[in-house]
Amino acid sequence: MDYFVPHFGKDIDIKGAQEDIKAAEKIVGKKWDWKKKPDGPPRGYFVPDFGVDEDIKNVGEAIASEESNLGHKWAPTQDANGFWNVPEAADNSSYGYNTGQYINNSGLVQVDAETETVK
Repeated sequence: MDYFVPHFGKDIDIKGAQEDIKAAEKIVGKKWDWKKKPDGPPRGYFVPDFGVDEDIKNVGEAIASEESNLGHKWAPTQDANGFWNVPEAADNSSYGYNTGQYINNSGLVQVDAETETVK
């Protein structure tokens, strides 16, 4: 867009700040030496590669060992949001205090027909 923007001169706060700087320099007897912002930390330097960390190796070996012991390959998946689907502790709705009874997350009771009956 092309439109006219009026120029009302230097902002009063900027004028005040510049006057304050001049007054402070006069009081201190030293002119403020404005310097260019220094560059960030050095880049492109050599970083040695010592290989895989020992803790990571140990965890990998432990997973492989347990997969072998259980005869099951652990292959976690991700949901649509990218969160990992991994086993979690059972919540309190997944068990009951009566033998042979299971309460699922919907609140429905499943009873073992051999041990109990539903009334």
